[in-house]
Amino acid sequence: TNAAKAVADALAKLIAQGKGADPGAKEAEEALQALQRDAMRINTVPVNLGGDFNGNSERLLQSTKAINAAIAQLLHAARNNPNGLGSAAKTTANTIPELVDAANAAAGSCPVKNVQGQIVNSTKALVGEVGKLIRTSQVASARQGDPDAESSLAASAKAVGNAVKGLVHPVHSGSPGQNEVH
Repeated sequence: TNAAKAVADALAKLIAQGKGADPGAKEAEEALQALQRDAMRINTVPVNLGGDFNGNSERLLQSTKAINAAIAQLLHAARNNPNGLGSAAKTTANTIPELVDAANAAAGSCPVKNVQGQIVNSTKALVGEVGKLIRTSQVASARQGDPDAESSLAASAKAVGNAVKGLVHPVHSGSPGQNEVH
């Protein structure tokens, strides 16, 4: 689909930007390539894959917790352990397949049509922001102590946090008995 392709194309640009970068470059590139593949798996048109929305949404919320934990590792490596950046990038990327699977299941089983689209769009946004954070982490890691690099890293981390919140909100509003917040 066009939207999934746009996310994959944006991730491809991030991959091209980082060719030959320093700390953990090879692993970070592999992580970005994995994100690109995962972005293409996001079902733009939700399909019911089985299960009920409550169970599927709980699985999705658990996957966002795993992403948050991996992001904390990535940020720590970027700021304090450049040699650990590559493995932290891969760990972060390894949380995305479960996120995509859970998002596809939750969107497909969501009883509220417009919330289905919000889950899909929020998942795409989150995957894209994680890719940007991996790239920004590489730069910050290579430029330890640079206030601009640290500022960019903090802004990128905040964007990921906002993307997680942007995904959690529609999941809660799609649950039966919850009032939608506008």
